Amino acid sequence: MDIAYIVGGLWRHHPGLHSKVLGAAKVWEEQGAKVTIVLFSEGRILDANGDTISVVPAVTASQLEAYYDTKRNKLSRFLSLRYQYAFLKETLARLAPDVVYTRYALPFPGVERAFGSVCPYIVEINSDDLVEYGLKSKITGLYNQLFRKNFLGNAQGLCFISQEMSVSASFNWYKGKSAVVANSISCDKYPFNAETGNDKVNICFIGSPKQSWHGLDKIDTLCSRYPEWIFHIIGPDRKEYLASRETAPDNVVFHGYLSGDEAKQLLRQMDVGISTLALHRKKMHEASPLKSRQYLAQGIPFISAYDDTDIKDVECVYQIPNTEDNVVHYSDEIGAFVETMFANSHARVVAHDFAETYLDSRIIEKKRLEFIASCV
Repeated sequence: MDIAYIVGGLWRHHPGLHSKVLGAAKVWEEQGAKVTIVLFSEGRILDANGDTISVVPAVTASQLEAYYDTKRNKLSRFLSLRYQYAFLKETLARLAPDVVYTRYALPFPGVERAFGSVCPYIVEINSDDLVEYGLKSKITGLYNQLFRKNFLGNAQGLCFISQEMSVSASFNWYKGKSAVVANSISCDKYPFNAETGNDKVNICFIGSPKQSWHGLDKIDTLCSRYPEWIFHIIGPDRKEYLASRETAPDNVVFHGYLSGDEAKQLLRQMDVGISTLALHRKKMHEASPLKSRQYLAQGIPFISAYDDTDIKDVECVYQIPNTEDNVVHYSDEIGAFVETMFANSHARVVAHDFAETYLDSRIIEKKRLEFIASCV
């Protein structure tokens, strides 16, 4: 089976996604498939190892990436999507795969003809797009609501990353094949330390800029409550943090975007991680974030505020309620958890072993491949 794994967005800004996609591609090829990764927003084609097969000229790449240029007006950015989908259609015609596997993409006139130009396509559902695009802007949310069914309805299958979304009213109209397969991680790609050697608590928050449901704003409560802890923020920068407050606490370090290797090395020094804290803002209660898998793979206990599809009753994970005031009401309990996990080599081993046993790509991606094969 020849699979084209289609990825939108700017690859360089999402190192966690690299691990997921390349981990899946490796397992799929080990099972006999051929996998080509198409970064249609950048004009790059990769092999299953992540090595570049081909790339468009810089001028064309700039045209493809215009959608992400926030200095342009919204209409201009939206219209630039036609270049991305034209590139995708041309690329698939040249590659002629047996099936396309893709994450959800913002609908555009003819988008289903781009993804399904030569073969069936399967859409991975990572979140409720009706809510997510609505949070970005009313216009984007309305547009997506009007045209999403054309894209999803023509898919041969939907692969949900949580049980909650598979039964959501946002998708229960779909009549094709479906499966629930949570996110996975290639544990062998992440360094593991049983001890950090820190003399004070170091906590890491991994997020994406302007994603309110990650809960960056809630970190402020913990920074104030525990000034002796050091908080490391990967992704969102100081400017975004200051958008809702006048100053940043002295115990916060902003790292901005980091490459995959840079993030891995920083996390080797972390005692506790913070996963998504405000999923309720997307009207969701279940997820399987890539960052939570990275935390566990690197032996890092973490705090969350959602039900995880594949992580249940693990001593190194502390789950608080999925509410707006969760961090405020549970700051004492969070403090107790962090102090218990600090310098706790046993908990770090438990975290790492759990990831290897239940979350590794070798296990989960076989299930996803079986579903893909059933749709061809």
